[in-house]
Amino acid sequence: MLVGKSIKDFLPLLQSLNRRHLSEILWLLFSNGASLILGFAIIKIVATIGTTEYGKYALVLSIVPLANAIIYAPIDLFSQRYYYTFAHDDKKAFFLDSILSIINLLLYVLLPLSIIILLFLKIYMRLELNDFSIYLISLGYILLFTSSIPLLGLLNTMRMRTLVALFASGERIIQLLLLVGVYYLVGLNATLVLLVFLAVAAVSFAAKVKILKKEGGVQQLNGRFSAKQIPKDFYQLLVSFGIPLVGFGILAWVQTNGERWAVQLVMSLDSVGIFCFMAMVATTIITVLQAPISAFLGPIIWEKFSDLHDAPKVAEGMKIIWLNVICCCLITVCGAVFLLISGKYLLTLLGSSVFTSHYQLMPVIFAGIGLYYIGQGMTSVGFGYNKMVKYTLPKVIAAIITIFCYLGGAYYWGLLGVAWGLVLTNATYVFLVIIANNKLMRGYDRLN
Repeated sequence: MLVGKSIKDFLPLLQSLNRRHLSEILWLLFSNGASLILGFAIIKIVATIGTTEYGKYALVLSIVPLANAIIYAPIDLFSQRYYYTFAHDDKKAFFLDSILSIINLLLYVLLPLSIIILLFLKIYMRLELNDFSIYLISLGYILLFTSSIPLLGLLNTMRMRTLVALFASGERIIQLLLLVGVYYLVGLNATLVLLVFLAVAAVSFAAKVKILKKEGGVQQLNGRFSAKQIPKDFYQLLVSFGIPLVGFGILAWVQTNGERWAVQLVMSLDSVGIFCFMAMVATTIITVLQAPISAFLGPIIWEKFSDLHDAPKVAEGMKIIWLNVICCCLITVCGAVFLLISGKYLLTLLGSSVFTSHYQLMPVIFAGIGLYYIGQGMTSVGFGYNKMVKYTLPKVIAAIITIFCYLGGAYYWGLLGVAWGLVLTNATYVFLVIIANNKLMRGYDRLN
């Protein structure tokens, strides 16, 4: 799908950047530069808990994307894709209020239900108090953090870049300060790290809700929307759009988080801690480098796709998608080379000698994660055309390959096998997404 794209294709897009765009880019670069430094500082202090505790911490964090995939990812992607569609019809207020109502309702239902389930498990499985505490704290953190994801996505889609930057860097600053304080007062373990993250997630969630309520309330005074029509639109769009994404999210979780559970099953909790520490470093680097690009381009892409009958704007949106994919390819290659040369020194700086014992895996893990991001960037084509179903086969095949690669790799070759399994799985995923996109575009060209 990148064949035939040259620098000349993207020059008009670059030339169209105005002062607002440049301001947004600067805020995003500032935010992600700060996040990189703060993220490494957080990784370093969390590494003091040791490999076993880090393994517990990593397994809890792996539940976050699963919970998000099942519950909130469809709402998040729906909000990003259709915000401009509703905003252009003067229905911004009801759109924001409806999204907030759905998220709050889910939180009010899931939190007490989950606590009841935990209490049941404590009584009938006789969990120790320490085990119950980490489960309860993890539950609160997972629900509040995942609830915030679509809210931050909405703020970014609305191009409130300053607020997005302040949230991203502010949350990490508070996390770091609290972690340092707890470390020097009583020492850190997995439970206390997650407790700090829970406190920050709760404050951040409340602040985002307040801001979005204010945005919705201002528009409501204009009275330019029909409250009777929106629920039907929401039902049709959210159900048809969201249900496939739940399945895709679960498959993506298997693909991106299954390796740590395979290591836990075949090897040990210490091995989980070592592998996940390196994966955390790699993910932090690629996220910080790619996130400002995707965050900046995302709202522009979905604004172009707000009316699929407007062929010139849709064509511009396609070019922006490929620009995003090209950037991700360059980041993956350059990052893997950088870690091949200096991965050992970076891990030594951030962790103990135990974590650096497998430094040679860093470029392999980074390449595997980068390939997944490239594949996800390419799925924006189907996302824009409302044809996400086209990626069913690639995601199912990738998830199946993942299970064999991770379990087989861990059993026969240890962490090295898991790392190369990550590369093989995601390379296959990219290849299958390219095939799906070619079929999708050929079908679209025939219709036009």
